Amino acid sequence: MARYNTFKYGTQKYGASISDNMIWGLEVDWDDDGTFSGAIEAGRMIGISIDRGRNYLITAAGDGFEAVFPGRLRVILDNRDGRYDAYNTSSPLYPSVEPGRLARLHLRAGATAYTLFSGIVQDIRASRRSQVATLDVEDGLRWLQDEPVSTQIYQNIYAGQAIGAVLDAVQWPASWGRNIATGADLLNYWWARGRNAMEEIRALVDSEIGHFFHAADGTFVFRSRQTSQAAAVSVNQGQISTDLETPQPWDVRRNSIRVTSNVITVGPSVTVWSAPKEIALDPGASLEVIADFGGGVINLIDPVATTDYTAFSQSNGIGTNLTESIRVKMTGFAESAKVILTNQGSQLAYINFLQVRGNPLGQAVMTAQANLDVRRPQTLNLDLEWQQDANNPSSFAARLLQFLSGVGMLPVLVIENRPEIQFAVDLFDLVNVDITALGISGTFRVGSIRHEWTGSNGQAVRTTWKLEPYQSYDYWRFPVTFNTTSILGW
Repeated sequence: MARYNTFKYGTQKYGASISDNMIWGLEVDWDDDGTFSGAIEAGRMIGISIDRGRNYLITAAGDGFEAVFPGRLRVILDNRDGRYDAYNTSSPLYPSVEPGRLARLHLRAGATAYTLFSGIVQDIRASRRSQVATLDVEDGLRWLQDEPVSTQIYQNIYAGQAIGAVLDAVQWPASWGRNIATGADLLNYWWARGRNAMEEIRALVDSEIGHFFHAADGTFVFRSRQTSQAAAVSVNQGQISTDLETPQPWDVRRNSIRVTSNVITVGPSVTVWSAPKEIALDPGASLEVIADFGGGVINLIDPVATTDYTAFSQSNGIGTNLTESIRVKMTGFAESAKVILTNQGSQLAYINFLQVRGNPLGQAVMTAQANLDVRRPQTLNLDLEWQQDANNPSSFAARLLQFLSGVGMLPVLVIENRPEIQFAVDLFDLVNVDITALGISGTFRVGSIRHEWTGSNGQAVRTTWKLEPYQSYDYWRFPVTFNTTSILGW
């Protein structure tokens, strides 16, 4: 079992004292009450690996920005006494050894405490032969991937507000928290279309040319393209491994940018749905019908007798007119409505006509392209679902071309035995890098982070950062030269 000199993980709670060694704390909410008791599992840890972020800024196909994957924490635990065996009734954790529990990983290095991972246990595998257990934890992006979301149609809303509505819909844990920028662009209309929450948020963020992630401390973070940041740390060549990897420039560099926005249009009030056939309804009976519009609709009109529905005693629309005996109640959603039909009469009624009216929302597609004069274009195609400003595609294309056509070397940094650097950086933080030997000097964004133990006692950790290009856009910083040191905004 892992020890730090004579200090053993499990003999005191995390954070109770300061040690020159790295002191780890792994908490799991085994009783599933939404809180941590302070008791830790770290005394049993044999190995750890953490992977968070994305591998590349742009997808291999060049059809957008690469998505951030759910962060993963894998912990190898000593299980000689069967503590993590779900079938072991003698375990003090029985019967609570199962997925779905909140977990977080801490570290104290000297006088500084860090939280390195927050998430939910996805799997626990106990091996009786090797007497170890593997605990797999994924961060809140997995929570978002597992939850479909549909909302009402919102008008005049910023991306940050829309993201908040998605998080509310999936009941994002309050204990994790939120740090959400307002957003740069006002959306005339927005609604969640029934995809999972991760896809809904990604569509909003990409349209902002922003980024989002689940921070190590549990906070959901959204930054728009106008969010200002300062560098978290500075790194020089004496602080990193000499075994330096540098991806090829064409992984990121682009000399052709195509940007599409989708301007929402409002059509006239029309019939947006009608029943495909007559509906038979017994006396006193009720029936729920889902009217699927196939797109967004606003200003739904409550169904009016005779105008929007009729009913007769015979299926062919003849006989006694029973329309007045039918009660219709409609609940509208973004792309559908729930219509409840009730026959309040004393005889069988055939509803031979039923429709829903409203103003359908359409899209006017606006596309702009910016190119360098090259024989072999490397194109980035951005179809920005919720970018509704007709003027933005041209400015986006021009700014991104200026940025991505000149991307230089993007080193992959490996750092060891420097906790004040390794653990002070979160995803998408900025770092200043100075590697004189390679002619690299500038500010980069951290696109992915990997931590892994290189020994079983947790005193040696290798950290790997994959860096992404970063371009500062300073808004009204004086003294200023327009289009050189500052721009009005984009």
